[in-house]
Amino acid sequence: MKAAEYEANNFIGKPFEVAEVRVRVGAQLQIKRATDRLERHGDLLEEEVRTRTAALRGALGREKVAREQLHEAHLDTPRRLALAAEFKDSRTAEHLGEMEGAQEANPDGESFRLETRWRDPMGD
Repeated sequence: MKAAEYEANNFIGKPFEVAEVRVRVGAQLQIKRATDRLERHGDLLEEEVRTRTAALRGALGREKVAREQLHEAHLDTPRRLALAAEFKDSRTAEHLGEMEGAQEANPDGESFRLETRWRDPMGD
């Protein structure tokens, strides 16, 4: 059968009636239109995925830059406090310098614990 070679999916035998041919041709045209709509919709969805993926990559890049800037600011804060404290007194400056060292020793920004040295507020 040659029809099978051409991937036919419907057959009309002879003798045929015109009404039957119209119904079958109409059904095949509806299937073709539905298939075409599905293909167009699939193309639109693929384009939407590409657009959203590009937007997500851009947002992730911006988020990475923001995290790096936040980390730098996190490290810079004790430095600036130490500079300001140097004008106040040397003990405060030393303490803030110790905090800065602890932060630099832990660059991942994870929590760290400083050993607290209790001193008499009167310096005794």
